[in-house]
Amino acid sequence: ATLAAQPRWRAAEAEGRAAAARVRQATWRQIGTLETTGLYTPMQRPLSVEFPGIPNLVPPMSFEVKQLQTYALSATVTQPLWTWGALSDNRAAARQDLAASRQGIERLRQQLVLEASQAFLVAAAASAGVRVAEEALAQQQAFARAARSRMEAGAAARLDLLKAELAVAEADSALLAARNRERLAREALFSLTLDPRFREARLRESGDAAAELPAETE
Repeated sequence: ATLAAQPRWRAAEAEGRAAAARVRQATWRQIGTLETTGLYTPMQRPLSVEFPGIPNLVPPMSFEVKQLQTYALSATVTQPLWTWGALSDNRAAARQDLAASRQGIERLRQQLVLEASQAFLVAAAASAGVRVAEEALAQQQAFARAARSRMEAGAAARLDLLKAELAVAEADSALLAARNRERLAREALFSLTLDPRFREARLRESGDAAAELPAETE
C-alpha cells in the first residue's frame, strides 16, 4: 500500500523514467539525426512569365512556370564526425545519472518498506495494548464488585472498596491513554500508506516464529 500511494515513490519513479529518456536522447545525438519535410500544395497557381519580344526579330510571348509539385518530400541526414568527445561524455554522464537514479529508487523503496513495517508493528502493538487495557479494566471492575459485596456482607472494610474503586479509575485512565496511543499510531501508519482502512480495521499481528534458543553449551 505504501509503494502504491506514496508521492515520494511516484516522484522517484518519474525521475528514473526521465533519466532513461536522457540516455536515449544522448545516444541518438551521438548516432545522428534524420529530418524529413513534406509539402502539399494542391491549389498553387503557376507563375506566369511574359516576354515582350524583340521588335522585328522575335514576337512577344508568354508561358507558365510551375514552381512546386502537388506533393514534395525531402529528407536530411546529419551525422556528427568529431565533437572532441562532447557527445560521448554527454552519453556517459547520462548513463551515470541513470545508474544513480536507479540506486536512489531502490534505496527509497527499502526506506519506505522499513518505515511502513515499523509503523505497522507499532500500530499493531498499540492495538494489542488497548485490548490488554480493556481486560485490565474489566478485571478491576470485577474486583470492585467483589469488594462491594464483601463490605455489604461485613467481611471487608470500606477502605478495601475505596482501594478497588481507585484501581478501577486508574485502569480506566490507562485504557484512555492506550486508545490515544493507538489513534496516533494508526494515523502515522495512514500517513505512510494513505489507506483509510488502517484507521479502523483490525490489525493482524504477524511476524516470524521465534527460533529456539541454542543450548547453553553452544
